[in-house]
Amino acid sequence: MEIDQTNDQASQEQANQEQAMMQEYNDLVVEKQNEKSGNVTKNDFEMISIIGKGSYGKVSLVKKKDTGQLYALKVLKKSEIVRRN
Repeated sequence: MEIDQTNDQASQEQANQEQAMMQEYNDLVVEKQNEKSGNVTKNDFEMISIIGKGSYGKVSLVKKKDTGQLYALKVLKKSEIVRRN
């Protein structure tokens, strides 16, 4: 009986620790989401070079200012797309 009770207490303690860790993780996710507005604008990027040009627009190599991550940014001419339907 004593061994079963000890195992139950250990299991309950582990479950409590897992729940506390999950709550801490969720709080951190919410905090990070609140820090970031969620909207990305052209001002968030630094243009490095033009990769290519076409009839609809151009593709540029850009670097995100806050992370340094490289991306290809496609800039389209909306009027040209609407015109060509």
